[in-house]
Amino acid sequence: MEIISGLLAQTQPKPQSAQDTITKLCDRLSHSTLLEDRRAAVFALKGFSREYRETVAAGGLRGLVQALLQDSGDDETCRACLETLLILFIKSEEGSMEDVERQSRLIRSRNKKYPSPLLIQQQQQQQQQEEANGPVDYIALWLTDEFTQKEENILAVLDIVQNSTDFYSKLYALQLLAAIISNRPRRAQECIFASTVGISTLVSALDDLRDMVRNEAILVLLNLVGGNSDVQKLVAFEGTFDKLFDIIDTEGGINGSVIVEDCLLLMAHLLQYNVSNQTYFRETNCIPKLDNLLSIVNEPDAQLVWDDQFCSNVTTVLDIIQIFVPEGNEATATNQQALCKSGLLMTVLRLAFGPSTTMNLRSSSLLTSAALIKSNKDLQEQFLAIDVPYIDLGVAAEKREIQTVPVAQALLNWLLLSVSIHTFDLRVGALVCLEAAFHDNSEEKIAFLNSQISFFRATDQGQDQLPPPGSANLIAALVDYDADIRLNPYKVWFAAVMLLRLFEDSHEASDTLRAFKLGDEEEGEEVVSVIQSLSTMMATSLQYQDARITIAYIMLLSVWLYDDIKAVDDFLEESSTVQALIAVLTHSASPSNSPLVEALSAILLGIVYDFSSSTSPIPR
Repeated sequence: MEIISGLLAQTQPKPQSAQDTITKLCDRLSHSTLLEDRRAAVFALKGFSREYRETVAAGGLRGLVQALLQDSGDDETCRACLETLLILFIKSEEGSMEDVERQSRLIRSRNKKYPSPLLIQQQQQQQQQEEANGPVDYIALWLTDEFTQKEENILAVLDIVQNSTDFYSKLYALQLLAAIISNRPRRAQECIFASTVGISTLVSALDDLRDMVRNEAILVLLNLVGGNSDVQKLVAFEGTFDKLFDIIDTEGGINGSVIVEDCLLLMAHLLQYNVSNQTYFRETNCIPKLDNLLSIVNEPDAQLVWDDQFCSNVTTVLDIIQIFVPEGNEATATNQQALCKSGLLMTVLRLAFGPSTTMNLRSSSLLTSAALIKSNKDLQEQFLAIDVPYIDLGVAAEKREIQTVPVAQALLNWLLLSVSIHTFDLRVGALVCLEAAFHDNSEEKIAFLNSQISFFRATDQGQDQLPPPGSANLIAALVDYDADIRLNPYKVWFAAVMLLRLFEDSHEASDTLRAFKLGDEEEGEEVVSVIQSLSTMMATSLQYQDARITIAYIMLLSVWLYDDIKAVDDFLEESSTVQALIAVLTHSASPSNSPLVEALSAILLGIVYDFSSSTSPIPR
């Protein structure tokens, strides 16, 4: 019996290993003359590709590429070949389609910002070194390098996108292109750019009635246009902007899904650092479409849900507007006029002062408004003439009383009266917007400063024409004693920065404020200058634990007194202020014991010494 069992064992074939099977399948795929044999080999390799990815990639890539070129007319073979390549190009543990979606999210997240071309190049190099969720996928990089060695391989995939009527073949072809572009952006751009119909094929996929194909085409283009102005121009001049606006309308406008955000991101990438595309966008009547897209936010009957996706969509639109108006660009003034003529400035302001607008969107809207008017005197004048519904964000929503005030006063209120830490970004936005309203405009600076002096004088002397209740005043924020200032230390900081912006390139502004005197001599009050009052407040702040207040005063005085002999003489009228600064340097003052306060005190003393004279109240 044992002899018979031994004979039977010798006659049974030895089980074949997976590696041997894969090798035979790869050989069959490369050398079979019958379509049915190649199709069977592709299906078999697809079954092995997830578990034996390295082996299939090493032996089967050329055969898969050859089958893709040779059998693209057979939908079944083409579809299986593309899916196998996707599994190889995208590391998969549970299945290729799940990882394709992950790859799509990765592409989307990489395109949230609009960096400079140099930074894009650095990011692309970094992308070649690491994946978002782990170590470098060298197999995918090697496969991409092998696949893109011949431009005909990319052209074959583009041909499938253009001519295939099979839904899955077209979808998988786009996903494969997305993976290739993500792995080797520059080489992929070269291959697609070399094709006479490459760009037009991808753009035409935006018209596909099948949502999944269209959405994948958006992601492919989003990753393709980064850092290459020539590709950006070709994509834009294929009518892409109009197609994207149509898709956004189909998806529900600004209130739509993540697809709307992807379309907006693609617009942003086509416009960033590309004056030609910006001009094309402006001259093809796309700016009014941008305004219409954002205007729905201000419609009282609009059914809006202020969720993360909606806020992200609105933020991206605001980012697109800012792309047109970078500081120092020759086309900025022209773009400012075109954007404001379409009504975008008013639309953005309504968003900033809307009752339901989130805090982040208020800040972004103010930054966008600032970019629209900066260094443009006509627009600055129009902006400062606007009255807006001011909302006191420190009061509960149900108890708020909305007042209509000039926009400059509303921004100043947000800048100086907000106390909550959650409003810090809003205060920065208000500061930037106010700065932009007066930048390079000495006349408006003087007018605003005189209005602040008049309001301060009226309030201080109890005159009839008082400012509205709850109105912030730039001068009062700096010279009036506030027992609760340590609860709002940035009040002094923002006031000091705003005043410095008014002094910038305007000696008349600093002279106007220096000539203003505080106190009513007829009432028996001591009459002092603004500089002397600021010096006293600075000396008082040295006793606070919070160094930010002291730093704000020293910062303001240092800039104001620099190269201004009259201002220095005014400062030296109060000898106690000099003694207070010396006490800081000898460590006998300033409970905060901040090294920064000590250093700035030394700088201020140095400025005072350098610009004093023999006739100063305290001579050298």
